[in-house]
Amino acid sequence: MASVKAQVTEYVRGHRGLARVALQCLPDWHVHVDVPHAGRMRIRLRRNRSYWLREPLTHEWYPLAILQSFVRPGDTVWDVGANIGLYSRILVNWLGAGRVIAFEPMSENLPELLYNLASGGIADRVTVCNVA
Repeated sequence: MASVKAQVTEYVRGHRGLARVALQCLPDWHVHVDVPHAGRMRIRLRRNRSYWLREPLTHEWYPLAILQSFVRPGDTVWDVGANIGLYSRILVNWLGAGRVIAFEPMSENLPELLYNLASGGIADRVTVCNVA
């Protein structure tokens, strides 16, 4: 089944018009995905499609390696552009940050951000600032 999914994905990616139509037909439902080092996160199916079209951390290895070398347990870290809380969850759960100040100016992302912080059990360690 995975190979069929990969074939369909590659075919749709190779045809921009088809990809655009497929995206417009996709409902923007809430779904949950499991993300390494972050746990189960709620995303919007259409808006956060990079979380399910590919492995969520595929393009994050370099920034995560840098963070891993700089963040020490107990540190206070700023997550600028927190989006739906991926880095906030990784900073607290995997890297042991004591406190995260999460800046997210887009009000459309706030429900997922707040939900993901609460469901990850770290809402008390993250301060969300709805500013740019």
